Amino acid sequence: MPRTLNKANTHPWKPGDIVIHDREAKEHRMLRVVTFVRKDGVCLTKYAYPKELPIRYRSKTFYDRTEYLHNPKRFGIKL
Repeated sequence: MPRTLNKANTHPWKPGDIVIHDREAKEHRMLRVVTFVRKDGVCLTKYAYPKELPIRYRSKTFYDRTEYLHNPKRFGIKL
C-alpha cells in the first residue's frame, strides 16, 4: 500500500522552494524549505518557521522523496 495520503507530487523541487509534507498537518507552521536536492530525487528540507515549533524540531533536517512534498497552495495555505 502506498504511503502517500494525497496524489503523489511530480513537480521537481529546487532549493528555496516552500513545500509541505504529505503526512503533516496542513498548517502554516508545518511548512518546510527545500535546502538541497540529491541526484536520486530525495529532497533535504527544514521547517520554514522553526520558532513556532518545539526546540527538538527547530534544526532538524528531513530527507523526503519528491512525491511526498506538495505545494502548500494546494491545501489553501498562503505563503
